[in-house]
Amino acid sequence: MADTAVNKWRVPTLYASSKDDFSTEGIGPLTGIISGTTHNELNEMPTIEFRYAANDELAQYLANDRVVTADVGPHLRNQLFRITQVDRHNAEYVDVKANHILDDLYYNTITPLTLKSVRVLDALAAWKGALVDPMPQLSFQSDIDTVINVNWALENQSNAKFALGGANGSLLQTLKGEYQFDNFKITYNRSIGQALGQTIEYGKNLLSVDESEIFSDVYTAIQPFAKIQIQGAEGQQDTEQTIVLPETIIKADGWDQFERPRIKVVDLSEYKVSDAASLQKVAQAYMNDNDFGKPNRNIKVEHAQMTDELAFLETSNVGDTTNVYFPQAHIDTTAEVVSTDWDWLLHEYTATELGWRKTTGGSMLDKYKKDTEQQVSQVNDKVDQEAQDRQDADKNLGDDLADTKNEWDKKWMSVDEIKTDVRDLNRDVTNYIKSGGQGIIQFLPNRENPTSMRINSNSGGYFLLNDNGLGYFDANGAKVAIDNRGNVVASVIAASTKIESPNIIGGTITAANIVNGDFRTVDTSGHETHVSEIGVTTDNFMQASKFVLANLSGTTWGFWDSNGLRIGNWWIHISGERLIANGGGKDYILGGPAWT
Repeated sequence: MADTAVNKWRVPTLYASSKDDFSTEGIGPLTGIISGTTHNELNEMPTIEFRYAANDELAQYLANDRVVTADVGPHLRNQLFRITQVDRHNAEYVDVKANHILDDLYYNTITPLTLKSVRVLDALAAWKGALVDPMPQLSFQSDIDTVINVNWALENQSNAKFALGGANGSLLQTLKGEYQFDNFKITYNRSIGQALGQTIEYGKNLLSVDESEIFSDVYTAIQPFAKIQIQGAEGQQDTEQTIVLPETIIKADGWDQFERPRIKVVDLSEYKVSDAASLQKVAQAYMNDNDFGKPNRNIKVEHAQMTDELAFLETSNVGDTTNVYFPQAHIDTTAEVVSTDWDWLLHEYTATELGWRKTTGGSMLDKYKKDTEQQVSQVNDKVDQEAQDRQDADKNLGDDLADTKNEWDKKWMSVDEIKTDVRDLNRDVTNYIKSGGQGIIQFLPNRENPTSMRINSNSGGYFLLNDNGLGYFDANGAKVAIDNRGNVVASVIAASTKIESPNIIGGTITAANIVNGDFRTVDTSGHETHVSEIGVTTDNFMQASKFVLANLSGTTWGFWDSNGLRIGNWWIHISGERLIANGGGKDYILGGPAWT
């Protein structure tokens, strides 16, 4: 229902419910409006307030839960609002308040939902499917393709609206995007506005801002400290230690716009700081949440000021950005339209507020505090578990010791049997990996809470590491991969020890040596082939069934020199259907069948 045109004659209309046909006039146009305003705020759902003549025929139909259509601004029109409060003042007028139709989500819930490595649109679709009271008319749009993890637990998501923003783990807290609510369509983008290409300059085209109010609390650097307790040795008292930064202060972006730094001392002891490194992280989060280097208060521009060079604000939207220049304070920064008030009767903004891109989805500092507390809890749980495990291990140590010794004996025997040399392949792989390092490393979905790490290769493929496994992938799929189920995919596997398996399935087996006697294979027909240190034999050779030497049956040959002396120990004789050569005390088959 968004529209760029403004119908000066549009009148808000009253309907019985959100299921009505909005192409009709419903209960009727609200022609008795005395005054009315739509308030729209960044990442919040719009609200309306209006005063209505008590003697108008539709005044009697103004009641909670009924629906009113009204404009939010010049670009977002005919929005649905559900009446939440009706105050009747005798026979003079009626005051009405209503929330955007999507605020119904505040009174809806979702079943607990956990998702891994999903994109925003997939998460929103799953959230819609988890609504306890279904809303099939919901639709979504997003330009954010970041992969995230979702854990919408029951204790955090006390209503369905909080999963979008307002609670730990919400989309707004996770990705710091911006929402636009257009009836039942939810848009969640990196930014919902556009750059207006204008500059607001204090003292030139903006004259009514109180400079002392705007800049009195502008800080450009932080000097953080934290106090921690050091546990004393047995019999000694604990001592208190104050942690500070080696560099003393951290400067904010734009600090050099001021002649001298404006430093604020902050105690960050409550955030479980343990050393200078963690103090620096918390201090950086504190600066981010408190907009160091920016004006302390938002700038509210009234309608009377939206003339000449500020006339562009008359058609701006929540989320649009503009440059703001305060030469007296050496501040040149970007501000965003964070709220608007739209007059129903005048069809224009009565006020536009500019701020510094704050969101309502939680702060970096709160997130750090929560993560730190969670880490402490996990460490305590791990210590408790390890203590229990140690007790169990000590209890069973006597029984397990013999088995453990035998197992290690077997492992060392396996080590002693290592004979495969993979030195050349090892050197090749090592040099190949060391020659790389040009790909881009990505922490997904973000650096603060990564669940996957992706390394893009210049050849077009990429490595991916997550809790399911590690692999390198190209357009044809995995070239090498190991998953957490024990599966390994690779074109070459080189081992400096042994590869042991009860079954080896493959097309070709190549080996330098065959040990421990004979290597035997059986085909599908049951024919065996044997490979030993002597040679290869099979019952499936195509050969004559008998070897015949005419008139030589039972004859024996030897080899002698010219002096009548026998040469060596070799002699040849016939044995049944075979021609046998004997030497060194062993018989060798020269002809005849291989089997007897």
